[in-house]
Amino acid sequence: MRISFICGSLAPGKDGVGDYTRRLATELADSGHACQLISLNDCEDSESTREHGVEIVRFKNALLGKQSHEMEAAIARWNPEWISLQFVCFAFHPKGFTHQLTYLIRNLRIGRRLDIMFHELWVGEQPSLPFKHKVMGRIQRWLILSALKTWKPDSIHTSNRLYQHVLERHGYPSERLPIFGNIPIAQAPLTDEFTREADERIVLFPFSQRHDWNVGQTLGLLDDAARAAGVRLKLVQIGSLRSGLQHWDTIETFAQVNGWQCLRLGAQPEEIVSQWMLSADIGISSAHILLADKSGAAVAMHEHGLPVICTITEPVSNRFKAIPKPDEGFYSFFDDTTTLIELFRNPPKRAPQARLTIVATKWLEHLSNQTSC
Repeated sequence: MRISFICGSLAPGKDGVGDYTRRLATELADSGHACQLISLNDCEDSESTREHGVEIVRFKNALLGKQSHEMEAAIARWNPEWISLQFVCFAFHPKGFTHQLTYLIRNLRIGRRLDIMFHELWVGEQPSLPFKHKVMGRIQRWLILSALKTWKPDSIHTSNRLYQHVLERHGYPSERLPIFGNIPIAQAPLTDEFTREADERIVLFPFSQRHDWNVGQTLGLLDDAARAAGVRLKLVQIGSLRSGLQHWDTIETFAQVNGWQCLRLGAQPEEIVSQWMLSADIGISSAHILLADKSGAAVAMHEHGLPVICTITEPVSNRFKAIPKPDEGFYSFFDDTTTLIELFRNPPKRAPQARLTIVATKWLEHLSNQTSC
C-alpha cells in the first residue's frame, strides 16, 4: 500500500502527533508499505529526505501560495493510494480555524482514498471553559463539520470513546484506534537509584502537566490515599516540563513537609524515561480519564505496565458519562476511596507490552476493508 501521511509538524521530539506519525510510518515501512510524511505548518522547511525507509518532506507554510503547490507536487509524485490526515486543528492554525485546510485536502483526495485520525476535536465540550473558548470552539466545530461534508472521508479514526460519541452525534461514525506510546520499552534497570523502601511507593510524573492542572487537589488526594494505605511516597518527575514548570515548586514544598522524597529529573534519554516507567509503582496523568487514551504520556505508562491515575475531576462533557473500568489500567480521583487506597497498598502492575505493531496492524485492516468495499 502507498500512503501519504499529513500532519502539522514533524519536528522530532517537539510534536507528539508528529512523533506518533513518524513511528507509525516506520512500522508500516518495515512491513513493506511505501510511506511518505508531509508536514504543512512546521518550524522549518526541508528537502525530501528518507529516514528508516520513509520519505519525509517538511513545509513551514503549505496551506497557501508557492509551498502549497510544492506540497501538492510532492504528493502527486508519490502517487499514494491513501492520504491519512493526522488531525489536530491547532496544528494548522493558531486558533484552530481550518478553512484553508479544507480546500487543500479536498484537492489532494481527488482520485485517492482519505483517512482521518482525529487526535483532537474542537474545544468547547467541557462545561467549565471560558465563554471565549466556547465561541472559538463553535467556530472550530462548524469548520470541521463543513470540512467533513466536503471531504467525504472513506475512513475516520479516533483514539477515545468520547470523541467517537461526539462524531457519531454529528453523523460521522468512526473506528476507535488506540494510540501507542512514544517511549520504547527498555531493559529493566539494575542500579539503586530506581529502588524504594518497603513502605514507599514511587509515583511518576512524566513530561509536562497542564498549566491549569489541579495540583493542590491532586497532592491532597495523593496524601489522603498514601496515609490510609500506610505508605510514604517518592515523587519522580521526568521529561521536559514546559507549561508544567510552574507546579513543581509547590510539589517539592508539599513533599518536604510530608517527609516524601522528590526528584525532579527533567529531560532524559528515552531509555532512562522507560526505566523509570518500569520501576515506578503508579503513574500520574494530568488528563481526564475519558481522554487518557489520547495522551501519549498516559499511554506510554500504560504500555510499561503502570497503573495510571488521571487527576482531572471536572467534567469534560455533559453528554457522555462512561468511565473506563480499573481493569483497563486507568484510575481516577472519581473512583471510590477504597479502590484508591488499595491501589497504593498493592499497586497492580502488569507485564509491559508495546502497542505499536498491534495498532499498525489494526489500522491497515481497517483501510484494507474500505479498499475492498
